[in-house]
Amino acid sequence: MAGQSRKRITGISGNGLKGIAVCAMIIDHFAVVILLHLYYERILEETGPFVIIYTLMRGIGRLAFPIFAFLLTEGFIHTRNVKGYLLRMGVFALISEVPFDFAIFGKVVDFSAQNVFLTLFLGLFTIYLIKKWENRMVLQILAASFGITVSWGIRADYGGVGVILILAFYLFRYQKWERMASGAGAIVCMIESKLEICYLAALPVISLYNGTRGRGGKYFGYWFYPVHLAVLAGIRMMI
Repeated sequence: MAGQSRKRITGISGNGLKGIAVCAMIIDHFAVVILLHLYYERILEETGPFVIIYTLMRGIGRLAFPIFAFLLTEGFIHTRNVKGYLLRMGVFALISEVPFDFAIFGKVVDFSAQNVFLTLFLGLFTIYLIKKWENRMVLQILAASFGITVSWGIRADYGGVGVILILAFYLFRYQKWERMASGAGAIVCMIESKLEICYLAALPVISLYNGTRGRGGKYFGYWFYPVHLAVLAGIRMMI
């Protein structure tokens, strides 16, 4: 009706969640790339304040991957061009590898670990196959096993458990609380230290998702990842 106020949409949009994840990722990578470098160069000492700040920053950083994994499944559900989505993820996995290796390991190429875009690509490819073979359970199981095994085998960031988390968010996409519970189960498998309990803090944030895309550039998240790693690596070289 004319003059009737529109219903206010509460919660956090997809781009709002992305913004939270990006901020968490910056904080985490700053601690890993810059603070650790200052410590190794003996510019900073392992005092109480350093340990507290470093631990706090890494803890905040644990929010990023579960949110990105959740947004990946939302993107898959709503995209009109899955193959284009896969292509973008694959291309940026390749683009990001050198900045990732240089920032994290100080080398142009290092095969001891691979960047998170590769994990997301494998997770996306896995749920693509599962949807394609939705009436063929054996093939679905093989697809899931393939994605998890390859992610572990190539040492992609977060390994096979990262793919499992993406699968959990996708398989329970129509049941909000079951989706959160399955995500929590997958996240528990990611916890290898007390600090990594902070992964679970991402779930209350994700539960505020309101189903809208929100405002923001489509390609910001893609380009931001390799660019911010390259910038951090450059800063470390100048220190």
